[in-house]
Amino acid sequence: GIEFIRLGKEQGGILCITAKVWKELPFDKNSCNNYTKSSLRKELQQKFLPLLDEADLLPYEMDLTADNGDTAYGKCTDKVGLISCDLYRKYRNFIPLFDEWMWTCTAWHCISGLANNVRGVNTSGALSGSYAYSASGVVPACIFIENQ
Repeated sequence: GIEFIRLGKEQGGILCITAKVWKELPFDKNSCNNYTKSSLRKELQQKFLPLLDEADLLPYEMDLTADNGDTAYGKCTDKVGLISCDLYRKYRNFIPLFDEWMWTCTAWHCISGLANNVRGVNTSGALSGSYAYSASGVVPACIFIENQ
């Protein structure tokens, strides 16, 4: 019962996002902008992933390079996650404008003590920043196995 938008071939399968915002949630309740440690990641794994048939999904490796190019957060692999700012730019023509801001998995920067800002997409389609404790739209992304 979940509608997806096909973005394109990525990582050996088809990258898709939900056609609608799943929920509005904080990126992280403690204002951490590292997706790997975020409460949003836990919510996606515990509440959204069970709605899907995991046999249809490939592992999805998310590049957590910050907006300023800092690679301190590395990469994260899950069956469901968020798109990065780079993937948003690549597939922007296929991604609808939502009535809510949409989180990406991209941190603004990784500077210790100031790592609380996350990149998102505002209602006009522009990349913007928001505090991790703020609620924004969650548009889950996953990679489906391509049927041959």
